[in-house]
Amino acid sequence: MSSQPLSARAPDWQELVSECVSLVSVTIVSSLFGAKLAAGVEWKSLPYSKGLVLSLYAFVWTFVTSSCLLVSTNDGNIISCSLSILACDVFYAGSKIITYLWLVEKVWVVQAVKTHRLRTPLYILNLVLMLPYIGIFILMVMFRISYITDQNTCIIGLQPIASIPLLVYDFRVQSSFVDLQIGLDQISKIAKFTKKILHRESQQTSKPAPWAVSKSPLQVSPISFGAGVFSGNYETVEQLPRIKPVEAVVRALERGINLFDTSPYYGDSEKILGDALKKVSNAYPRSCYYISTKVGRYGYRKCDFDYSSQRVRTSVEESMRRLHTDYIDIVYCHDVEFVDREDVQTALKELFQLKAEGKIGHVGISGYPLPVLSQIAAYQDEIGQPLDVVLSYCHYTLQNSCLAEYIPSFQAQDVKYIFNASPLSMGLLRSWADNVPIWHPAPPECRETVAKCAQIPKAKGIALADLASRYSFDAVKFKPYHLLTGSVVLDHCHLPSPPPEAIDVDGAESSITSTVIGLETPQEVESAYATWSLVQDRQLGIVETSTEELECIQAFRQALGPWKDWSWESPTSNEMA
Repeated sequence: MSSQPLSARAPDWQELVSECVSLVSVTIVSSLFGAKLAAGVEWKSLPYSKGLVLSLYAFVWTFVTSSCLLVSTNDGNIISCSLSILACDVFYAGSKIITYLWLVEKVWVVQAVKTHRLRTPLYILNLVLMLPYIGIFILMVMFRISYITDQNTCIIGLQPIASIPLLVYDFRVQSSFVDLQIGLDQISKIAKFTKKILHRESQQTSKPAPWAVSKSPLQVSPISFGAGVFSGNYETVEQLPRIKPVEAVVRALERGINLFDTSPYYGDSEKILGDALKKVSNAYPRSCYYISTKVGRYGYRKCDFDYSSQRVRTSVEESMRRLHTDYIDIVYCHDVEFVDREDVQTALKELFQLKAEGKIGHVGISGYPLPVLSQIAAYQDEIGQPLDVVLSYCHYTLQNSCLAEYIPSFQAQDVKYIFNASPLSMGLLRSWADNVPIWHPAPPECRETVAKCAQIPKAKGIALADLASRYSFDAVKFKPYHLLTGSVVLDHCHLPSPPPEAIDVDGAESSITSTVIGLETPQEVESAYATWSLVQDRQLGIVETSTEELECIQAFRQALGPWKDWSWESPTSNEMA
């Protein structure tokens, strides 16, 4: 070491220019990306994940700014040299922590969108796994290297006792996230690319021929078209003219909705739906969509039920005539809680016979009481003739989400497809909650409570129907074949078939198959499609659910009090008369 005193070396002009260019570039990039990220969002309501990204931009800018100042003065200056390594330690550790927090947040958004982050075990576990970084940061500060050489050069770094734990920890944490991140990125890219293709093709005047849906396994769109609304029971006489069956059916098919649900019990629904589908058959042949209908119930009261073998067969044949088809994809025994178990077995036996004859594709049951549905599914499994489908209604809604508790048992009973109908609980969760249909089985006290609870989302600028639909639609978890429900995707993109993890060897799915929602007009179809698109983007991690909406859901369900997850009597005393 030279005995001569060290003198600081002034930076040359090339070094100054380089540092200025770096600072200006980072400032411009951070400002542009930050402005785009926060566009249209008030700072007080800025989502947490966006706040993390903005914080990362700020860290990068501050690091570059401090580096420009310190690098310009640290040769021959022990103070600047020491500050340089401290700046590296602080900003490196800070940027890593922010990045890891963002990854933890993304996992939460994808896997537990309805649960507050601090109530999610995986989220808390990931936060706990970040605690060792505090100790590593202390090691980085204590065992840093900073000294001036004989040539007045500043040397900075970390001793092995600090650098080795840092490298090991970073490698371990990043490898834990990399598989998930790759999967999310690939699905997000497919989703975004597909949406661009669909948008571009929708602008063209000529549409390609629709693709034929898979008969086995079923690949049902996440939204199913509930044609029960064509009965007129949901509207007043003045509102009936607004129902536009043909236009609604066309828009649904254009949007990739590929299942239409109806029943002889729904007034003229089968005839109206069948006539609408026939009118569009040149553009959309029978092979490009599914139809489900029901047997057994033909009126309001128990005396209007007939589960006999002959009536079941006749009913299916009548439905095929009204629907202008020679086969039906799914046929349910309608509202099985109204009849004796022996009658249900009789009807199911006949339906399975019709399935063997090729007249129907899948056999199922529908009803309201979940225990009854589960008991019948269990019996069918025991006798070696498991149900293909179960249709539950009003049991995965903002008011009552009990269906979630029964999904594992239905799967254990070899039920392949689980449908959730009526996300708005037969009008109880309409945006005008004080105008529930007069026939609705919910008592006045329940209706009044829901009407009061509707003010919670309204105060946040969220319509009750929108909030309820998002909540219910989220029960249908994204599956790769959801991107394949439009003809444009298959004919032009040649995307791969669903991977094995989406559907098992028997065709069974790991979540609710589809949500059946009543759609009367093209506008209602567009609204439902937009809601599902938002839910899908959230599940893919493209966008996140706002904290405000999550708090709104929690507040609404808490405010329901005794009506939360409450089920009404079915059948009612009037129906049993």
